Amino acid sequence: MKRRTVFAAIFFVSIALDGSCALAPPPEVKAALAELAPVLGKGAPSALRRISEQSSGVTRKMRGSLTPETEQRLLAVRANITSWAMVVDGVAARSDCDPGGCDCCFFNGLLCSGGGAEFACEGVSRMQDKQGEIWRSPWQRDHDSGNSFSRDQGLAVLASLTHTRNVTLYSEWLSFIKRTGSMCGGGYPDCWLEFPFWCTMHHVSGYIGQPSPPRSLALPPLSPSICNHDDWIVALSAIVNENGSGLHLVSIDVYIRLRLGLWTPILQFAADELARRDPM
Repeated sequence: MKRRTVFAAIFFVSIALDGSCALAPPPEVKAALAELAPVLGKGAPSALRRISEQSSGVTRKMRGSLTPETEQRLLAVRANITSWAMVVDGVAARSDCDPGGCDCCFFNGLLCSGGGAEFACEGVSRMQDKQGEIWRSPWQRDHDSGNSFSRDQGLAVLASLTHTRNVTLYSEWLSFIKRTGSMCGGGYPDCWLEFPFWCTMHHVSGYIGQPSPPRSLALPPLSPSICNHDDWIVALSAIVNENGSGLHLVSIDVYIRLRLGLWTPILQFAADELARRDPM
């Protein structure tokens, strides 16, 4: 958990809010709440009001309050960490990883996304097999341990694509997903394209000029236009998701949208809420 919190601290910055005009959730968001109620819980309506009030009239600042001096310090910290961090067989990993892979796809995908660590990008490519499936590590690809993948691994792959725009990796991955209806075999729910993952994949696919996954695979089946307003659902998730894996999924959703230039006042609220709930 500490490693994931460190990643969140490196990748997300607070962006100043100003103004006072109320924002209203679009009809698609209100309709989606009915479908997502079992996931978001009873607190969703009050959370929606809070987002409307606290996100009102903001300026969309891509860099926010990150000063040049702070940016340089963060770059220096990253350079220092990558100088001594463990690299095993060409990928960022611990030396004692079992065939389960130590979530190598997750950490190498995020490391790749920021640039300056091309070995990590190559490592993600090595985790894809000949059928197009992507695994937690290149070692697990050859020795399936059963726990082959999950949505957080998938989000890290999508994050890496915002840097590499690797059309070959994406198209072969999408072909596998179309054939199997999932990101991994075995019918694991963690590999289904649940909302907002489907929208995140849709945004990234458009960014690299590739087709989206079939809408029939989106769970639950929501309005086709919901991805135009999914920042509201991401922000709601930042409020209602439990600390731990639930929040780090939201943090990557926020990060990817920042990378894609899809920043909105609502996503700024989500970033601030993540920093408030799990500062380090």
